[in-house]
Formats: sequence, structure tokens, C-alpha cells
Amino acid sequence: SPAPGAAVICSVDPARVRPQRGGRYAAEVLLSQDLGFAHELRLSLAHGLELTARLEDPPGAAPLPGERIDVELDPAQIRVWEDREAALSR
Repeated sequence: SPAPGAAVICSVDPARVRPQRGGRYAAEVLLSQDLGFAHELRLSLAHGLELTARLEDPPGAAPLPGERIDVELDPAQIRVWEDREAALSR
């Protein structure tokens, strides 16, 4: 676990980020890209956080850049570790 007040890096598997009506996080779609086998969304959340969502078989049309959607993810899926580069530059 990082020390209190330490700079951290967070990540979550893009397959675990799910667009869901009424999801707990509001997001704006920055990028919507068809990968052939899946659809990838780059999302902007509050406080400048960005997430990537990967949808295997999106129902209907995938959201377009500029659209606002709700997303859901299990907080237990978020991985957090100390940003050692930020700590060295202090």
C-alpha cells in the first residue's frame, strides 16, 4: 500500500469498465474506436481522470465522442501503486 499522501498510479482492466445507465460514474466519451473484435472508448471522468473501456459486443451503436454516459466498475478491480517517479522528482 502507498504511504498516506504519496502520489499514486491507478489502473483498471478496460474490460471491467462497463457503460451502464445509472452507473455510479458520469463520463464524457473522448474517443470511440472500432477495433474489429471489440469497441474501445476513452472516457473522461470527474477531476480529470481518464479510463478506457473495451466492449466486446456493444449492444446497438457505440457512444460517440462528446456524448455523456454513465459507467460502472467494481472498486475492488482498481489497482493502485505508488508513483515512484513522482516521489523521486520531489
